[in-house]
Amino acid sequence: PPVMAEAGADGIQRLSITLDSYSFIPSSIIVQAGKPVEFTLKNVAVLAPHSFKLDTLDSGLDLYRKVDAGKTATLSFTPTRPGVYEFYCDQKLALFPSHRKKGMVGKLEVR
Repeated sequence: PPVMAEAGADGIQRLSITLDSYSFIPSSIIVQAGKPVEFTLKNVAVLAPHSFKLDTLDSGLDLYRKVDAGKTATLSFTPTRPGVYEFYCDQKLALFPSHRKKGMVGKLEVR
């Protein structure tokens, strides 16, 4: 089920996202347009780096954050265009399919 990023007293919509073996948890996220967003990205994989990438032209967003195995990073942005957009992991090991092709994708709904 979709998870809504909750706005704090400071007006920033915050959500923690777990990056694991070919998955994002949650993988369906809802945010409000025109309000700042801060995602905490936690990579729980033991060896593999993962990333959060959203580069859909009609979203008006070009987001990217790589997170090494066992690390946490933040990603801040303000969405302006309502719609549903795909995000994915762009990481890949030589001779193997990309994490995106293995199903590491999610949806960001901007309302």
